[in-house]
Amino acid sequence: MPDEPAPFSLVTQPLSAEAALCRMGGRMDSHACEVIEDEFGKLLAAGMKAVVLEMSALEDMTSAGLGAVVNMSRTLEGKGGVLVLTLLRPGVEGLLDMLGVKEGLTVADGMDAARKRIAAVQQQQ
Repeated sequence: MPDEPAPFSLVTQPLSAEAALCRMGGRMDSHACEVIEDEFGKLLAAGMKAVVLEMSALEDMTSAGLGAVVNMSRTLEGKGGVLVLTLLRPGVEGLLDMLGVKEGLTVADGMDAARKRIAAVQQQQ
């Protein structure tokens, strides 16, 4: 029997006055979505316009998790901001590709690329 993914974890830290980094790990399922949506609401209330989801420790993502990410991206874009996914594991990236949603999301190869994407969006404002 394969090993079960680790429990979901989420650690948030500021990157700037309007940007935050969320490091995610474990399995992103429907319970994790509640945690993410709560944290995302707090970030929006604090005036964040850019969020980086650092996913190097994210082992698995369900369709509910994917839906939460897509909703976060749309909400930020609607406010002139951006959600950047970075350091995706091959399994998570493969899921995004297979479902055809990767093209609609902002994906960066690492933190430097994520910061450049945020800067480009902020310059357009």
